[in-house]
Amino acid sequence: MTGQITFNLGGLFSVDSFSFWNQNGGGPGTAGSTGIQGVQVLLSTNGTDFTPLPGGPSVFARVTGAANLPPQIFSFTAVNATHFRFNVLSNYGDIFNTGFAEVGFNGNPAGGAPIPEPTTMLLLGTGLAAIAVKVRRKRPAGQQE
Repeated sequence: MTGQITFNLGGLFSVDSFSFWNQNGGGPGTAGSTGIQGVQVLLSTNGTDFTPLPGGPSVFARVTGAANLPPQIFSFTAVNATHFRFNVLSNYGDIFNTGFAEVGFNGNPAGGAPIPEPTTMLLLGTGLAAIAVKVRRKRPAGQQE
């Protein structure tokens, strides 16, 4: 079975690799037959016009095992993209289904620093609140705001 799968990254990112978990031997097809085999990986900076990913894979490995299996990792020269698309050309023999388990794109916002973790923002906010309280306490008696 063939088709297209488009991934919206939610913004412009500089991406230099992706991790791919193909459909494994746990089903629905037997021995990983549902997994994607032939593929064309494309990228876009606007979600409309797609071009082939330079150095992108053309085949995903068959995964016959069923538990705790590592991904395939594909590395390439960093590209700026808002979307990726997999043109699925074939699977490993299942005539009813084609699928995969998970994909993760690895990169940073294009033109900038990595996105801060939520705990970083929490610590920053807590620190600013503590400074504001300390400044308020140091005002001389009788001074109004």
